[in-house]
Amino acid sequence: MKNFMIFVDGSNLVGSMDKMNLRIPDYGEFFKFIFSAAHTHWDKHIPRIGTNSSDAQLVRVYWYTLGTMDEWDFKHPNTITALQDLYKANPDLKSKYLLEVGKKRPTSTQCDKESEAWNVFLSDIETWYGKKKESLNNLRKFQHALKTNNDFIDVVECGHWKVDMMGRHVMEKGVDTTLAVDIVRLADYYDVAIVISGDADTIPSIEHAKRVGKHCAIVEFLKGHPPESRGRQMASKLRTVSDFVVQIYETDLTSKKLANAASHCSTP
Repeated sequence: MKNFMIFVDGSNLVGSMDKMNLRIPDYGEFFKFIFSAAHTHWDKHIPRIGTNSSDAQLVRVYWYTLGTMDEWDFKHPNTITALQDLYKANPDLKSKYLLEVGKKRPTSTQCDKESEAWNVFLSDIETWYGKKKESLNNLRKFQHALKTNNDFIDVVECGHWKVDMMGRHVMEKGVDTTLAVDIVRLADYYDVAIVISGDADTIPSIEHAKRVGKHCAIVEFLKGHPPESRGRQMASKLRTVSDFVVQIYETDLTSKKLANAASHCSTP
């Protein structure tokens, strides 16, 4: 009996489905299909001896995802002071808000315009941050349901959103690192690792797993159907370092009702 494990970068998978405008209604069935496709490829191409040597089981799915983000308390004086310093240090941003206020209140004094511009900026930043917090809370609810409804899926909340207030941008940290570490750490418990991640940071871990006698597959999601191949192509090195690539086409998922068309797929 050969043991398979699936290591999933949650953001990468959701992003792949978003590119194809798909929503997955049942992740348990979805991962069973990924396992089946990987096993079929492995069974066809990996040499072996013995009539039962191709028997396999999916031991576990590890889903790596966000768990935290930078905390900003807009009622705390230190937060306001920090934002004021950042605001003053960005003349282009300050000019943008002054221009907007000036159009609405052309007769106001310069002092009043500057005060109003700061207040508008602060309100915009707080609203943007609140929406990001709500997105993270919704993601946590989804992850709780994912783990509760699927006995063989473990959700690993290891990622963190680093918040860039001035750029109104978040940077995901920690997910790829933890996923890569676990490919090595759990190597004694699987024979074949199926990796869903587009990040080249996993390459050293895959190479290590291969050196200790494991097989590693990369999953690639493609829009349309063969011979079409419009999708999230993996980095060439990531494809090269794996033992085999499991190509999953849009039609593979929709024809088996493993995914549905959706207008908004960014929320799992």
